[in-house]
Amino acid sequence: MNSDADFDPNRGYFAAINGEDLNVKVVGFDDGERVASKVFTLDPKQELVTFGSDFDGIDKVKFTARGGTDADPDDMVALHRLFLVDDLFLNF
Repeated sequence: MNSDADFDPNRGYFAAINGEDLNVKVVGFDDGERVASKVFTLDPKQELVTFGSDFDGIDKVKFTARGGTDADPDDMVALHRLFLVDDLFLNF
C-alpha cells in the first residue's frame, strides 16, 4: 500500500487462508526509508494485530508471508501463503 499522505496503521484482524504457523512480516516506510518492522504468526483463526508507534507517519507498507504448514493436509488443497485482512484501521 502506497499513499501520497502519511498514515498510521493502528490495528486489524488477520487470518491465514489455509496455513498454520504462517509468518507475516510487515515493513513500514517513510519517504523510501524503512522505519518500522513487525513479524507475527497466523493460522486460520482470526487474530487481532496491533501496530506500535514505530508505524506512525509512514507512507508505504509492505506485507510478506513465508513458511507455514498445511492446516488440513487431507482436504486436497495445497498450502497457500495467503492471508486475509479485515477491519484494518488507519489514521490519515
